[in-house]
Amino acid sequence: LNSLISRLKGLKFVFEPINYGVLFPKKNENLLFSKHFISSILWSLECLAWEEKYFVKCIRILGQLSKLKYDKTNCSHTPINSIISIMLPWHLQTLASKEKQKNAIKALQIESPDIAWCVIQGLLPYSTRSSSGTHKPRYIINNLPKEIKPSNDDILELFQYYSQVAVGLAKNDYSKLCDLLSHYDNMGRETVVEYLNVIIEQSSNWDDSKKYPFWKEFINQKELLIHDDSITLDEFMVKLLDSAIESIKPSDIRYLYRRVYEPRYFDYNDEGEFNTKWEAKRNKQELAVYEIFIKYGIESVVEFAKEVGNEAWIAQNLGKKLNSEEITILLKMCYDSKLDRTFFASVINGYIIASGYEAIMQIE
Repeated sequence: LNSLISRLKGLKFVFEPINYGVLFPKKNENLLFSKHFISSILWSLECLAWEEKYFVKCIRILGQLSKLKYDKTNCSHTPINSIISIMLPWHLQTLASKEKQKNAIKALQIESPDIAWCVIQGLLPYSTRSSSGTHKPRYIINNLPKEIKPSNDDILELFQYYSQVAVGLAKNDYSKLCDLLSHYDNMGRETVVEYLNVIIEQSSNWDDSKKYPFWKEFINQKELLIHDDSITLDEFMVKLLDSAIESIKPSDIRYLYRRVYEPRYFDYNDEGEFNTKWEAKRNKQELAVYEIFIKYGIESVVEFAKEVGNEAWIAQNLGKKLNSEEITILLKMCYDSKLDRTFFASVINGYIIASGYEAIMQIE
């Protein structure tokens, strides 16, 4: 193991394809069932990782292997997936102590920071929901238990540790903070507090395009918390969430109004039957796109439609709110090739739905 670590860290020529070809010549075998040399290496390291004294070194080697260029296998058996499978808190495939597991993550952060981030993401709560386990040793460990059953406290401790590491790694990296959006509400109270404070601090340097994903997620989370009677509210967390929402609220309506077009959008404050709420939602969508048209013009509406992902729908909603004078202006733009004809056709469709066929005669 020591020799392999030194070679992986220092002798780059070992990884050249010509050397791989000598050690592991390719064979013309079935692509679905042929055995790739990397799989044998991974199985060997997975076996050794069961033994505590080899554990950290095995994780370090797997981290180094993840950085190598080799012909990819035909399955998900990769060095990163091996690390995740070995270290899943709820399905441990090692006898190494919790401290050894934490030390392995620290080593990855130093030697392979990009790999460490990928591993941490896979170890966060609810991130990896299934695992088939790893290769088990036959000789180096006597009486290896058939199943490792960590206590709930141990699982929780490891989850909290990985969550804290994740927030620490993401502090000054916008893309990593985005990656954690789908995990933050499962990371434990202290880590969530740290995460929200990081967002509040960092968001002062963000434009609306960067603020929007966080604002959308946080405001949806808050409304769910407030209107779910089964949840006991933590007043401190609600206030902190409010502060985060306020700090990242987009000022540009072209970002602010995207939320009403999100599939998950639902206004809990709307009272009445489902049909009434649906009508209220549709009216908000129509008013939103019309306000963008009035304030920024048709070009911004077209761009907004592309961002939302349904141009015909947005165009139709706009048409429902336009008057004959505004339709006439857009018609002239269409004839002058300043507006896409397909987009304008959807605008006309919405105009007819709202005003009837007779309204077409009022268009000059």
